[in-house]
Amino acid sequence: MLKNFLPGLVGIIVSQAAIVASTIPAAAIVYSFDRTLDTGVSVSGVIETDGFIGAIDTANVTDWDIDVTFVLSPALSVSVNLLTSNSAIDNSDFQGNFTATASQLLWNFNGSGSFLIVGNNKENFWGLCGDPSLSFCSVANAEHASASNPFGTTALASNASNGTGSFVAAEAAVPEPATLGLFGLGLAGLGLASRQRRTHRPESPEPI
Repeated sequence: MLKNFLPGLVGIIVSQAAIVASTIPAAAIVYSFDRTLDTGVSVSGVIETDGFIGAIDTANVTDWDIDVTFVLSPALSVSVNLLTSNSAIDNSDFQGNFTATASQLLWNFNGSGSFLIVGNNKENFWGLCGDPSLSFCSVANAEHASASNPFGTTALASNASNGTGSFVAAEAAVPEPATLGLFGLGLAGLGLASRQRRTHRPESPEPI
């Protein structure tokens, strides 16, 4: 009786594991990048998404920590830190130009979308520009950054070459513990069922 019951139990466990796995939200992914825009101008940091894979929108970007640095001379540099707490996504419309994979964020500079993170003072920002009509797009289809100068009122800006920008992931999504647990139960059930079949296999009659 047990050997007849086990296959059904294993089927239930495996099907329930699949249902639970499909309802668990994707794990967040943190993408890191370190880019040089022009001589003496760099942008580095991390962008976190909700884990969605495919063409993402502003709602999929959940957190960021970005450093913008301008080296004005060997003895003088200007650096600002754009955090989720002191900046916001503004004047942005990805228009399908931002694509997330498990290991990369890809921005198509040749499209018309835009992605802009602006500091609370409105002078510090970092953005990916495709639409030349936007105020921060001094050059279309390029990357821009600005940092307010503590020794004056002029904001500094720069842009990168056209093409496709790539941001390499620092962390990839991993299965949730609940999913792993159910998957383990399913494997254990399959192993037990196989063992029961071997144990209860009828013996071959001895030759006469």
